[in-house]
Formats: sequence, structure tokens, C-alpha cells
Amino acid sequence: MLLTVEHLCKRFDGLAAVSDVSFSVGNGEILAVIGPNGAGKTTLVNVLTKVLPATEGRITFDGADITDLEANVIARAGLARTFQNLRLFPSLTVFENVVAGRVGHLRATLLDAMLARRGRAGGIRAALTHAARILDMLGLTEDADRPARDLPYGRRRLVEVGRALCGGPKLLCLDEPTSGLSQDEATRLGQLIRQLRADGISLLLIEHNVPLVMEIADRVLVLNHGEQIALDTPASVMRDERVIQAYLGVQD
Repeated sequence: MLLTVEHLCKRFDGLAAVSDVSFSVGNGEILAVIGPNGAGKTTLVNVLTKVLPATEGRITFDGADITDLEANVIARAGLARTFQNLRLFPSLTVFENVVAGRVGHLRATLLDAMLARRGRAGGIRAALTHAARILDMLGLTEDADRPARDLPYGRRRLVEVGRALCGGPKLLCLDEPTSGLSQDEATRLGQLIRQLRADGISLLLIEHNVPLVMEIADRVLVLNHGEQIALDTPASVMRDERVIQAYLGVQD
């Protein structure tokens, strides 16, 4: 397994936001995480990516124990994420935002990367070429030199995905990537997620869009009040009475 999570807990002043959660993500797998608001989904990803420290439990990634490692070390190891609320550099261009995802893997600054793009340095040109390929894959090439703040919301979402991809992740965690998107944009994002999996990237997807989850996920983890209540195929999870009551809100 690429990622293994064992008995993970995160408490805030005694309140359990994540309680005894265990799961794994295999190579080339899409694991969706669903649950009602306040279920602990984002907290789970924050602990996995070291935005928050775990209170208890063990996290193994690509064969190594990463439970107590720093966020920058986790990112360089190949575990990347996007955020529920966009965290772009609004005054920087789309290209600069995307290449920023690679700078942390290099002995260089973002300024170095921009100077290299203008022909004044050659040490990080491979990273710049990689960023250009990602822009092309995401359909953002025409926006490369536009400030990120000038893009519509859906395209800014893609810029954040591009920044995460620029680091060359083995596992990409997407935190509600379709939030605020139109149906057409969400459909295209689903196609992109499938393409990323075909390219060898595993994905952990936090998502409220149940039809999208049913369509693209291999397995689904369901949280409720921080507790794991189901982990199975999408079809099996949606038949689970605990999921129906806690998440779907269906009553007899």
C-alpha cells in the first residue's frame, strides 16, 4: 500500500475531531472520503499532510513512517494536497503559482525560477518545462501570464491542482475540489482525476458530490463526528444503513 493509516486520532482540548480512523490507499487507487459537515474530513487531511500533528496513531507513506515528519518533508516525499479554501498567490501569474509547487523540491527560490524562465539561469529549467506541461494538461496555457486573481473561480481551482501536481506527487489529496464549480466544471474535473490515476497518481478525494464519488472512486471512507463508520466500494457504502442515516439523511 502507498499510504497506511492506523488508529489515527486528533483531539483539540479533549474533543476528538478524528477518532481511531484506519484505512489505506493503494497505488493507482482513488479513495473518496465523505461525511456530513463537521465529520472530520479536512482535519484528517490536515493531519496526513502535517498541517496538524496527530494526537495518536501511525501514518506510513511509501514504506516509511511519516507520523512525526514536517510538512515540507512530507511534500518532498510525494504527498501533496489542495485546500478547501483556495490558497493561491493572487498577484502572481498562473505560471508562477504552478511552478511554486516545485520550488520547495529544489535548492532555489521562486525568484530563481522566474529568472530562469527569462533566460538568466539554467539550473531549474527542467522544473519550468514540467510546469508548462502541467498547464497544457489542465488547459491553462493561454492563462499562463495572467494574474491568478483575474481567473474565474473554477479555473483558479485548476491552478491550485496544477501547483500540487508540479511537485510530482505519488498521492494527491483533493479537499472538496468541486466546491463552487458548475456541473460542467465538476464533470471536467472528474475526467481530470481519472486521467491523473491513469498517469499513476493515487488520489484521496474529500467530496460532497455523491454522484461524482459514485462514478470515479474505487473505495469510499465515511466519517461521522470524527469516527469511521464505513469503508467499502461506492455501491456497498451507499447501501449501508449507517451511511444513509448519518450522511444521506434518508428516513423511513
